[in-house]
Amino acid sequence: MVSNAKRKTGVVWAFLMICLAVKAQHLDSLLSPPVSKQQVDSVLQVTIYKKELKLFAVKALEKARELKYTEGMMHALDQLGVMERNFSNYPASLRYHKECLTLSEQHNSDYWMLRSNQNLGVLYRRLEVYPTALEYLFRALPLAEKLQNEKETASALNNIGNVYLSLQRYDEAMNYFQQSLLIDRKRNNYQGLSICHGCIGRVFEAKNQLDSAQVHYEKNLFYSEGWNDKNGIAIAYNSMGNVAKKRNRWDQALEYYQKALAMNLEIADRKYIAPNYCNVADVYQHIDNFPLAEKNYKEALSVAEASGIMRNIARAYKGLADMYEKQGNWSAALAAERKFKLYEDSVLNESSLRQVEMIRTAYEVDEKELKIVALQQEKSLYLFVGMVICVLLLALIVSLYFRHRNIRTKKQLAEQKIIRLEQEKQLVATQAVLDGETAERSRLARDLHDGLGGMLSAVKLNLFDMKKGTLLESDDILRFNNVLKMLDNSIRELRRISHNMMPEALSRYGLKTAIADLCHSLPNVNFHYFGTETRLESKREVMIYRIVMELVNNALKHADADEINVQLVQEPSRISVTVQDNGKGFDTKAKTLGMGLKNIQNRVVSFSGTMNICSKENEGTEISVEIKI
Repeated sequence: MVSNAKRKTGVVWAFLMICLAVKAQHLDSLLSPPVSKQQVDSVLQVTIYKKELKLFAVKALEKARELKYTEGMMHALDQLGVMERNFSNYPASLRYHKECLTLSEQHNSDYWMLRSNQNLGVLYRRLEVYPTALEYLFRALPLAEKLQNEKETASALNNIGNVYLSLQRYDEAMNYFQQSLLIDRKRNNYQGLSICHGCIGRVFEAKNQLDSAQVHYEKNLFYSEGWNDKNGIAIAYNSMGNVAKKRNRWDQALEYYQKALAMNLEIADRKYIAPNYCNVADVYQHIDNFPLAEKNYKEALSVAEASGIMRNIARAYKGLADMYEKQGNWSAALAAERKFKLYEDSVLNESSLRQVEMIRTAYEVDEKELKIVALQQEKSLYLFVGMVICVLLLALIVSLYFRHRNIRTKKQLAEQKIIRLEQEKQLVATQAVLDGETAERSRLARDLHDGLGGMLSAVKLNLFDMKKGTLLESDDILRFNNVLKMLDNSIRELRRISHNMMPEALSRYGLKTAIADLCHSLPNVNFHYFGTETRLESKREVMIYRIVMELVNNALKHADADEINVQLVQEPSRISVTVQDNGKGFDTKAKTLGMGLKNIQNRVVSFSGTMNICSKENEGTEISVEIKI
């Protein structure tokens, strides 16, 4: 992107600023593009005053349009407008500046809006359309102040002052000239200072304050010489000549006019050479030096006819007519007067035609701008409609998306609710089974212990009584003792079964004592207790006891362990049980849980607990259960 922009810039500048180096070079040698900003500025200065370089500005504009390079287009339009104005081609100048203004407004370019309004103000001032000139200049001034561009600010103030000077509103003109002068003095800008002092001198001259006018014209000359502005030097001498003539200081006036003429001849400015000759001739006519007066009038006429400037031709003939009349040469005076009237009418017609052309051009430009505005409004309308449609489509898509998401969310919530209800139902069923199992175990344990156990104990007592009261042979005694021994074993087994189904220690002394008794009754099983012993809900105690018993039995049966450690940790808010063995272990990922572990897991879940299994092959197993109290 950057390289492409640089390429565009380079191409346009190459066309726009071609012909660098030296102003006196031939066009064929000016075909290399500028390589620095300083060279670009130099070429810009050249192209404004060199009519033969207009072609390059036109080519630059064409290339800028082709590349759609907006900055280059505005720069080229600005240059062409200034060039056409300097060549007095005002309709063409108006078109260029209007297009530049439209383009700058479309792209919000404050600088080129400033330049366009400034140039249009100057153009309409030259055409003596003063209200329009002020309108554009008062648009340019705040833009210059916004950009803090002191050069353009001073220029706008000076141009506004010139309009008021043309309207003979001298106090307002002086106010703006003084503001411009302050800025140029701050910037030490000799060019601006020379122009401002010249304008202020014209105000004083118009008010017939000739001493003040002379002071400012002399400053005009000083600053023009300071920056070697030969055109400005010639204008200053001519202005001082006018002051001297109004003071009737004819020798001094002649000296100033001749210096102005010499300077204009040096720079070959035909626009001012003819009026200078006429000024010199006017002085000679006043002092009755008719030969020199006639010579200078005819020189003025020759230059004016060569340049085709009707106003200068008319003035030369008017001077000749007055001189011949003063000499009493009536026929020559009449002939010159006729020529003067002829060219004066031509000047008026030319001015009228120019005004008509300007009005027509302005109308065409305005009509074109209106069409552009209409097209832009139509484009904006289409864009707005398109945006509305896009927004509506986006809103529809978003609405459908959220509707779909809401439906999906509701479906997921319903499925989760069903799963939760099923889990709750399963938990209730599991709890009911566990409660039933616990109750049945308690009943069976009680029946076995109280019923069958009591009966077996009674049988044993009766057998002892029979043994004491009956004389038995040795073989019968041996068999009798075996029966008693078998009866003792039956009673112990009955007590063991009854204890496993519902240990008496659990109901009487609590979880710690019951688990301790269980561990101590089994080989290689160690018990560790931590925390504060408090009695729990009967259901929880039975469930935890059954879990410990099941885990210990699994370790004894399946783990081939040499040592089993049972740890019980009791806290106010939770209770945890850990059973760890050093047996053969198993792979928890490869092997599914057996029925015993699944039953334990169901019991834990029914009480909102958690169970973790940590086991590796040949490294033992550790199972932890934690239940909230």
